[in-house]
Amino acid sequence: HIHQSWVYLRADSLLVPLFKFDTSAIQAGSSIVLAELSLYVPIGQASDVFNPPLRFEAYCVKKDWAASQASWYQATAGNAWEASGCQGPSDRCLSYAPEEIGEVTGEGQWIRVPVTSIVQGWISEGNHGLILVGDRYYPTGKSAFYSSRGPNTLLRPFLNVTWRVPTPT
Repeated sequence: HIHQSWVYLRADSLLVPLFKFDTSAIQAGSSIVLAELSLYVPIGQASDVFNPPLRFEAYCVKKDWAASQASWYQATAGNAWEASGCQGPSDRCLSYAPEEIGEVTGEGQWIRVPVTSIVQGWISEGNHGLILVGDRYYPTGKSAFYSSRGPNTLLRPFLNVTWRVPTPT
């Protein structure tokens, strides 16, 4: 779905979007003070893709994947996910920090999700991106977000990161 304007998320985990951001400007050994993923919920979604409320969690991805090749079944061509949808223990972290949650309550709004511990992990263990997984306590929740291919560049997902560089010894 790399060329679509929207990415989709459902509470039942049948649609789970992957994101990856370039963090190469952050020096190794840096301490992440705050990292926040911002997603825009478009206006005018049809009822088959939009049914608030939708709560979701952000998890780190452990496996390399390619946006042009990733699907429900594979991370890259010829490299399957351990469990479909990037749900296996070698695919993604199985726990999330309590603050790394988001909630969609309406259209035409920005959703900001703290992802500080995920980005800190990228600096120390390598950046494989993150995945959003729906909260099953809201089983009918679903929404779309603008993707990196969204028509309005100002509404595309972005990551804000504040960090401290390591102190020289």
